Amino acid sequence: MKTKRVVGMALSLVILSSACYAISFTQPQEIGSFSFVQGGKGAGGIRIENASRNKGDYFTQYNKNNSSSYGKGVASFGNGDDALYVHYDVYQKVGGLILAGNKDIKNTYSVGVLNQVVDIIKSDGGITIYPIISHYGPEKDYVVLGRQKDGKFVKYFDTESITNNHFGMGRNGMPPVVYTKLAVAGDTLVLYYSKAGMPARTAGELRFKWDDKAQWFGVEKIVY
Repeated sequence: MKTKRVVGMALSLVILSSACYAISFTQPQEIGSFSFVQGGKGAGGIRIENASRNKGDYFTQYNKNNSSSYGKGVASFGNGDDALYVHYDVYQKVGGLILAGNKDIKNTYSVGVLNQVVDIIKSDGGITIYPIISHYGPEKDYVVLGRQKDGKFVKYFDTESITNNHFGMGRNGMPPVVYTKLAVAGDTLVLYYSKAGMPARTAGELRFKWDDKAQWFGVEKIVY
């Protein structure tokens, strides 16, 4: 009986230690969105929704009375140290329309502009994650930015590079997978994917586990 009790205690300690992470992340929470207005009033401008602050000029190239979309400015999503700044400029001809990251535009990264949702993932380790999600039906693309402990913004990964590195292109020159959901499991971001043309059927997942020593994410591909 005594031996069984000791073994049981040891097993419990193993289970408890396996659940202890160097860092823990919260589940993603939506904090705002931005999109390109393709028609109607203010066509061609950028619509900003649920920003904590937005300072920009209305886009009046097609409608001088437009007050629903913007041409050039800066919006912030979130508050205080957790704010993500989005620098937008529809008049920009080269290098993309949207730069996201720090208030200082020198520490920002290019992201798409079609129908983007901004999520936030907080942690107990001094870093904050910002998945920027491009929606088109059930399929999604991600640019995942982060604010490090020193306040510097980095780009951890994006689905374009993930596809190139882990799946390559299909015979038709199109990506063979689509991405459907990003979730959190302790110290790991889990990105689910499906085969192209079958978004309702999950084919596997990519696990981005936090490496506290490297202060970065590793990646593991799981095929179902």
